[in-house]
Amino acid sequence: MMRRIALWSTTLILAALALSSCRTPPGEADVTLKVAGADSFRPVLQQLAQSYTDRSPWVKIELTTADTAKLEDDLKNGEAFDLYIPARIESMIALSNKDAVNPQSHVALAINQLVVVASANADLRLDVEELATPTVRQIAVANPDLLLGHLTRQSLTTLGLLPNHDAKPLAATDTATGALPSAASLTNSSQLPTPDAINLEPKLLVVSSEAEVIAAVEDGRAQAGITYATYAVADKKIRILSPLPLKTYEDVTYNAAIPRNAPHNDEAWQFLNYLRSAEAHGIMQRAGLLVN
Repeated sequence: MMRRIALWSTTLILAALALSSCRTPPGEADVTLKVAGADSFRPVLQQLAQSYTDRSPWVKIELTTADTAKLEDDLKNGEAFDLYIPARIESMIALSNKDAVNPQSHVALAINQLVVVASANADLRLDVEELATPTVRQIAVANPDLLLGHLTRQSLTTLGLLPNHDAKPLAATDTATGALPSAASLTNSSQLPTPDAINLEPKLLVVSSEAEVIAAVEDGRAQAGITYATYAVADKKIRILSPLPLKTYEDVTYNAAIPRNAPHNDEAWQFLNYLRSAEAHGIMQRAGLLVN
């Protein structure tokens, strides 16, 4: 009887140890990483977080996604994040100059693209230059106060599809920061059409948010829309018709860095290293991003 009890106790101990080893590596406790990322990176970030926590179940990842400008303000005001992934290199440079992020952790991840989309059910096949055809009565675009809207107008103006009233030169990227090479270098300038007198302004359906661009295309208010590739790939109710030439708008680059006040610095480094892995690169590419 005593031997049977001893064997039963040993079995329970071994089972408990096995369960513990599956959940948390020796010496490590459960941790919640707070990751702040640009909203246009959200569809990809959700997949990356899920993939990472599947292989590291003792880690939880809490995502905060918003406009890059808002996230930058939050960091400047002392908000504690473990990782910061903005959509603009300028934001990373500004925070680096204020010593708000660790420059040694700075890594370039990927580039997003602007794409022309239509409803998945629409019988529409066209390039961006053909948006002027009578087939397209309305084009959903984001408000120019948003980064997506600003870049959309910048691209259409460069392509000669909007009047050049107040066009500004493309912002230069400081390559000394270790950011990705300019996305403009990926598109040959000879591919750009010669500007003409076309004006798409009367066709533009300006909406208040990035999500509303896709909603307008889905519900038929617009026959086409311009959005980020990451949003288009993630939504099965729309499909991509054509990318806008990269050289026609400022780079949308996702760079990651660990803030100086990161609550879990070591674990943040581990997640950052995962984002540089071949597995993570594959997830980003399938989500519509260009990976260096």
